[in-house]
Amino acid sequence: MEHYESEVAITEDLNVTEDVDFTDDENVKERFGNQIILMAPTRQEHNDVIQEIAYSLKSKLKCSRCKISVETVAIRLDEYNHHLCGPKKYVCPDLMVRCKSDNDGDFNNVPELVIEVLSLSTKDNDLGCKKELYEFLGVKDYLIVSQDGVILHYSLIDGKYQSNPNVLTKDLVFISQSIPNLELSYNDFYGDLLDD
Repeated sequence: MEHYESEVAITEDLNVTEDVDFTDDENVKERFGNQIILMAPTRQEHNDVIQEIAYSLKSKLKCSRCKISVETVAIRLDEYNHHLCGPKKYVCPDLMVRCKSDNDGDFNNVPELVIEVLSLSTKDNDLGCKKELYEFLGVKDYLIVSQDGVILHYSLIDGKYQSNPNVLTKDLVFISQSIPNLELSYNDFYGDLLDD
């Protein structure tokens, strides 16, 4: 399977003092303070991996209260007081699982599991600022899934991700530390996508 990457444009120093409505923009975006990261539509290969994982998660969590969100659902970070990436932030993970609802029945809290499907153009962000944000927020399991068969699992231990992630291979199974009975095999991530 060839590895494709999507284009990423970074708009810096917008001098934004209030939220800006970018809903007319066709790009997926994330915001870290005054920095807007615009991501062009993804390639089919990237989408195939996301769909394979989402299908596996849906079948394994069908009897649970957990919600699976894909790509354009944001984690709003305004209420979290921290130094990472500036104020007024939101991120849109490729996939996330939230199992706890708030008093209104909405799933707006910190996810138990976040999965990012890696592209070369987003690698630094996924392994840098996003990883720090997810660690700060207390996301128990952070998985970085490459399109060519490498899966990194960062597990939260005593409030920190271990410095050397677990590398999942065809012989190892991902076992969630926060979602009961959730196990994902290598095949659950890729199906037959890597057989080509």
